[in-house]
Amino acid sequence: MWFDLVIFMAVVRAIQLLFRRRTSPQLGSDGLLKLNVGRSFRALYGGNIYQALRIPDTGGRGHQLLDVLLLTEQELYIFSVQGLSGTVRTGRGGVWLETDSNGNEIEHPNAVTELKDKAAVLTQYMARRGVMLPKDFIKFKVVFVNEMARPEQDILLVPEVLSYDRWQDIQKKASSSSILGIETAISTARILSTSPLNHLHYVLSTAPTWDRLELREGGILFGEFLRFKGPMQDVEALAVAKRSKISHYEAIHKWSVWAFLGVHTVADVKVVCYLRDHRQGSSVQPTKVDIEVRGNLELIFQAEGTGKPRAFELRDVALLTLHA
Repeated sequence: MWFDLVIFMAVVRAIQLLFRRRTSPQLGSDGLLKLNVGRSFRALYGGNIYQALRIPDTGGRGHQLLDVLLLTEQELYIFSVQGLSGTVRTGRGGVWLETDSNGNEIEHPNAVTELKDKAAVLTQYMARRGVMLPKDFIKFKVVFVNEMARPEQDILLVPEVLSYDRWQDIQKKASSSSILGIETAISTARILSTSPLNHLHYVLSTAPTWDRLELREGGILFGEFLRFKGPMQDVEALAVAKRSKISHYEAIHKWSVWAFLGVHTVADVKVVCYLRDHRQGSSVQPTKVDIEVRGNLELIFQAEGTGKPRAFELRDVALLTLHA
C-alpha cells in the first residue's frame, strides 16, 4: 500500500513539474540574453564585462540602469539589449513605437538617445571617482535579440543599432573566435595605458549593481533581494547572514525521494553563505558558512522593472549574489 502511494505521488509530481516547465515562460531569459551579448563581444574583442549597473544620477533621476558594459583597451561599450517584437518605428518626438502581433502599439524610449544620456551620467560618475575618460571613449550599441523584431529602415540606418541578423552574425563569429569581416570592429590602437585602465576597471567593478538571482533552470534575474520566508527555524538560521556580511548564497540541492515528491520534512538544501572579503587577489580563499534548510523555504525577490515582489522556493534557486 505504501509503495503504491509513493508511486502515485511520484507520477503526480512528475506531471506537475512537466506541466510547469511547458506552461511557464522562460523566467529570467532576459537576463541571460543580456549576459550572452556581453560574452559574445568579449569573445571577439577581449576585455571585462560589467552587468546590471545602477549609476547614481546627480540630476535627481535616481539611478541610471545599464544592461551590459564591455571594457577593452580601446573603448568602453555600453549595450542596450532590446527584446522587442513586431514592427518597430519612430514616433513623434523620437520615441520608438512597437506594434505587437495583436496590433497593439506600445511606446518605448528611443534606445539610442537613452544610451547617450546614460553615458553622460556614467562619465560624470567616473569623474567623481577620479577617472577622466578620453573623448569618444564610450561607444554605444543597441542590439535587437528577438528574431520577431522588424525595425523600420530609419532605425536600422542608425550606426549604433544592430539588427537581429547582424547580432546572429556576431554570435557565429564569437563562437568560432574569428573577428574577420565584422562591421563593428574595434580599433586596435591602445587608448588608455595600464594604470588608468586598471583604475577604470576597479571603479566599474565596485559601482552599485542590482542583486543577481540565478535559477536552476538557467534564467537570470536582476533586482533586489528582500527577505527569506518560510519555517521559522530556517528563517532564523539564515538571519545571521546579513547583506553587510554576505556577498552571495549558493544553494546546494540534496536529492531525496521526499524532496522530489514535494514533501520537505527534512533539510534538503544546503545554503553556502560566502562572507564578504575586501582583500584583493584571486589567491584569497573565501570564508563560507553552511546552513541546511528545507527546499520550500522562499526567497522574496523584486525583479527590476516590476512593481511586485515574487517568491522563489530555494529548490528552484542556484545562486543569489548581493550588492554591497
